Order: sequence, then structure tokens, then C-alpha cells
Amino acid sequence: MDFVSMFTTNDFVGLLSKSNILALIIMSVLAGIAISQAGEQGKKIAELVDAANAIVMNIVGLIMKLAPVGLGAFFAATMASQDSSILAPLATVIGLLCGYMVVYYAVGATVYSYIGGGTNGVKQFWKYAAAPSITALGT
Repeated sequence: MDFVSMFTTNDFVGLLSKSNILALIIMSVLAGIAISQAGEQGKKIAELVDAANAIVMNIVGLIMKLAPVGLGAFFAATMASQDSSILAPLATVIGLLCGYMVVYYAVGATVYSYIGGGTNGVKQFWKYAAAPSITALGT
């Protein structure tokens, strides 16, 4: 593999390709440094990038709100095209996965917090993480 080709592209549009992520990261870092060094003129570009980021985050928020609808529709279409005998094995797999996930999370979080802070670390972790954990596991 050509070492230099990992950091460069043939043209600027090539930066947007998934095969040139490292070059995109390097170009982004260089652009950020150049914008910060540009002083007052760079603030205009920084504000533009900040506004574009806010727009992209709103788009991502809309997609995240609509994604469950699409997933539900996909699941319904899949179930409609299959025989009803697929429900029992699927429910078993989902139930086992959820059960193992809850056990792994509870045991793993407790062990990791014990390693990080002992018994006091476990108490503090579950004091602050209980409500968010229940919310996350419920969704």
C-alpha cells in the first residue's frame, strides 16, 4: 500500500469519499488551524461553520425522531411477508438478548466502578446512573 496515498487524494472532491477519511481529517485539522489563525476574518467562517453544524444537528434530530417509524414499518413488512411461526423464535432471541444485556450492564458497570473507585465508587455510580440507565434500557 502506498503510504502517501493514505494522506492525499487526487482531487478535492475525493475528500468526501469514504475511502479517504484520513485525508479528510487532516484537511479538517488544517482548515481549523487556518481559520483560528485568520483572526477577525476567520470568525466569520467559524460562525458559518457553527451555523451549518446547528442545521446538521437539527437534521440528525429529525432523522432520529423518524427512525423508529421506519424501523417499525420495516419490521411490519417483514412480519407480513413471513409466516407467523417466525414470531416465537424471534421473541425468544429478543428476550434472551435483553436479559443478557441487562445482566451484563449491571454486572459490568458494578465491576468497572468498583475497579475505579472501590465500594464508594459503586455507590456513587449507581446513585447518578440509575435513572439514566433505566431510561436507556427501557428504550
